[in-house]
Amino acid sequence: MDGERFPPEDPREKAEWTFARFHYDLGREFGRFRFQRWAADYPKSDRQFVVGVRRLTRLQARTKEDVIDAKSDEIYEYPWLYVEDAGAWNLSEEQVSRLREYLQRGGFFMVDDSADSGNALYLGRPRVHPRQRDS
Repeated sequence: MDGERFPPEDPREKAEWTFARFHYDLGREFGRFRFQRWAADYPKSDRQFVVGVRRLTRLQARTKEDVIDAKSDEIYEYPWLYVEDAGAWNLSEEQVSRLREYLQRGGFFMVDDSADSGNALYLGRPRVHPRQRDS
């Protein structure tokens, strides 16, 4: 596993920012292959991103990432979430409500969506922000 070849410097260090990867449920289409699309390139890409943040900014970034489940209230403890391949997500109403509240509280999520899979993300957007119009 990439995490073994690319270990964090200190997994228990205290820092002002932690890379947080959003863990979501899969739709039926991709679940049968047992490939967790939310975890593509995990954890190596997360740790490489942090190396760049530490090198290029003054932000004290933790070298070990956290995985935040869509069902957990831990989401509110992270100002920034990374969402991999959200075109495959299948969020429940409870998870949609939690994500909506997270964004309304000022949370930010970055979506890195693989080619040709953004349709579910785009179609699911009105569930998160029902009154927002297309621009």
